[in-house]
Amino acid sequence: MSMMIVHAAFMLAMFAADVSGTWNVTVRSDAAGTIKSMFVFNQKDEILTGTYKGSVDGKVEGALKGNDVSITVYTPRGVVKFQGKLDAAGRRITGTYENVGRGMGSFTADKAATAGK
Repeated sequence: MSMMIVHAAFMLAMFAADVSGTWNVTVRSDAAGTIKSMFVFNQKDEILTGTYKGSVDGKVEGALKGNDVSITVYTPRGVVKFQGKLDAAGRRITGTYENVGRGMGSFTADKAATAGK
């Protein structure tokens, strides 16, 4: 039985989504309207790091567990927390965000096309 569990865990890890790369982000809120920005992710297993580029740039830390994505962006203006779901194709993340102490909204992130794909 334990070998089956180990094998199943190995298979899941082998097919885990790779979200590394550039993502075009659209953030929406009643207060700020629609804002275009960008995530650039580096991924090691479930751990995400990288940068956020928008009206304010920031450092990204996060995690990908199954299709659940959690991202925290640290900017000079404060912390923004994103919670979303990765689609089955691994090309779109949709969810909500909280600009801590400032407001909430929704977001969509689409993986940027890379050369040859």
